[in-house]
Amino acid sequence: MKDVGVLLLRELPLLVQVPVAAAVYYEDLYVDFSLSQATAAQISGIRLWVTNEYMHSGIREDGSRVLDQLFGMIKGKFPLR
Repeated sequence: MKDVGVLLLRELPLLVQVPVAAAVYYEDLYVDFSLSQATAAQISGIRLWVTNEYMHSGIREDGSRVLDQLFGMIKGKFPLR
């Protein structure tokens, strides 16, 4: 049964059917940039805001701007690159 749980967790991001956006920080002090990219690649349809404006603390430093950016990306306000 343990193996089934692992399989489901690995497949779950590919089944996402809702809009998803995430902020990824180039200079994040705690999360490796390559790991962020690899993880995001597993989520179907994810929109990434890759920035160096913040270092892991975007929500705390300027939450309204970060959330406006992410929700704007989901709503098509900002073009995908």
